[in-house]
Amino acid sequence: MSAWAITAHAHARSTDAAVLSGYLGRKNTFDNAMIEFADLYANQGGRDYELLKAAVKRGRVKAAKGSQSAIKLATKKALISAREALE
Repeated sequence: MSAWAITAHAHARSTDAAVLSGYLGRKNTFDNAMIEFADLYANQGGRDYELLKAAVKRGRVKAAKGSQSAIKLATKKALISAREALE
């Protein structure tokens, strides 16, 4: 069962934090799954950004002036957050 499925199932059953904590257990399995997901998601964002940048450069996609900087900053922040969570 995925981390998201576990969370959804737990939330559907109860909003009590103690019940949720008991359901997830004391091991770091859920925490580690969420950290891994964040890292993979951030890395995918970086790859998507590079593809978007290449498409704009080739003229396949139009981008508003300044949007490239905003996307780059958001991607950088996501990567930093994911890596900090891994430390």
